Amino acid sequence: MKQRHALTRLAVPLGLTVLLLCARLFSAPALSDPVAGAAPPSLKLAVPRLYLALAPLFTMWDGVSMLSMARLQGFLIGLVGLYLAWRIARLLWPKRAPVSGAKPGSAILKEIRILVVSLLLLTAFLVGGAVWHRPMLALTGADPRDMVVDFHSHTNVSHDVRNTLMRGFDTKANLRWHTRAGFDAAFITDHNVVSQESGIGSRDAGAEQGSAVACPGIEVSAWRAHIVLLGDTLPVDRNRYNGSLDELLT
Repeated sequence: MKQRHALTRLAVPLGLTVLLLCARLFSAPALSDPVAGAAPPSLKLAVPRLYLALAPLFTMWDGVSMLSMARLQGFLIGLVGLYLAWRIARLLWPKRAPVSGAKPGSAILKEIRILVVSLLLLTAFLVGGAVWHRPMLALTGADPRDMVVDFHSHTNVSHDVRNTLMRGFDTKANLRWHTRAGFDAAFITDHNVVSQESGIGSRDAGAEQGSAVACPGIEVSAWRAHIVLLGDTLPVDRNRYNGSLDELLT
């Protein structure tokens, strides 16, 4: 009986392991060229050892950090649903004989303890992912004659960064991140903020020698679309493009 119970408890982790191994058989390439299809063979991702060891955790952190506030709320609501399903399933699962001498209400206290611990772990997960400057993948093997450029990035000037735990992510932090990731240049395209307001000059050479170069740009919030404009731009009147598709196209 005990052996059967142990096998039942291992079913979920073993099943997930099998699914992960199957996913590796049909995995998409880490790098691709949207024009040619396949990336140059010399282009690779350098993977730090700590990142490789904690890849599942880092992947979850990376995914959550890319969510918009609306999607993050949906993620949290989904976690609440999974938690409730887990606890209800535990209640409905065939139980062993109750422990003799158990105090009335002990089950409720146990559920409260589990809830508190779960909330603390979730909070630690979210805060840790936002605060820890963890090891990251880096692009390597690019031809020295080429430049590796990120055409869309943000700083704490953008509204979706300014009021979060990443509010210290200024232009210098942005450039440090891109340098670590193997980029030679990055366009700072904050939401509805022209380059002068972001503190980016048209010939900004980067924070330090060897650092990624900051290039100016802006991301305009228009009607059901975000439009990225590269280079020095004048202030954009969003009201002209924020009412309908016709206004957006004209």
